[in-house]
Amino acid sequence: MPRWSHSRVRIVYDDGSPDHADDDSDVGIEGGQIVVAYMDDEGPVVLAGREQAPGHFELVARSRLRRATLVRSSDGRTLAGAWNERERGGEWSVDLGEANEAGAGGGSFKDE
Repeated sequence: MPRWSHSRVRIVYDDGSPDHADDDSDVGIEGGQIVVAYMDDEGPVVLAGREQAPGHFELVARSRLRRATLVRSSDGRTLAGAWNERERGGEWSVDLGEANEAGAGGGSFKDE
């Protein structure tokens, strides 16, 4: 699976909590599947999902009750969408970092 290491995930909270950013996130996209792994104040977050329409993804967290959407920009370098977890929610975006091919030094996802 092609991966982008050192990607930047930005989380914006609807409730006014301080925004969160992780500049060392990992993203993999291939064959209509996506995996996004990042760290927040509670530890690792890994969301995985499928493409519902070209460039439109629906994701579910592996270890939390978090659901999210992402839409890929026309240049393919940024994804943005919404997320919710219990009564909290907001927007989030991913700026893809360094491209790595699987098996070519891309490493592994943070929670795999």
